[in-house]
Amino acid sequence: MNTQRLWEYQLAKKSLDRAVSVLREFEESVCSPRSPRYDGMPGGGRAAETSLDAALDRKGELLREIDELKETVSEKHRFVTAIAHAIGGDEEAYCIEVYINGSSIKETVRKLHISRTTAYRLRHNILSSVMAMPD
Repeated sequence: MNTQRLWEYQLAKKSLDRAVSVLREFEESVCSPRSPRYDGMPGGGRAAETSLDAALDRKGELLREIDELKETVSEKHRFVTAIAHAIGGDEEAYCIEVYINGSSIKETVRKLHISRTTAYRLRHNILSSVMAMPD
């Protein structure tokens, strides 16, 4: 069950990152000027206010989704931190974060100033401990 929670945390973080990137792309598309029409035809039949209202509604939906995801990630982060501190300390918490984020082991080696072998052993011990913990 604990590994399921770690997986859910990883999934929630990825969903949050994806929602933020969608919001950025949306804002860029809304804020960029429209291309001029060279065919002599007037542009579309929709009023500017209608498209602006739709854009604002979409931005509001994205912001609400991001807020919900931030809440979920925060809740799951508290759980992961509690597990890490139950197992060991700050190094363990950092290793769990690196594992969840999908970062390379090189990042752990660089941050904690340890050998690659030690980093792999530390990560293995943490994940083994998490799987052995009762729900």
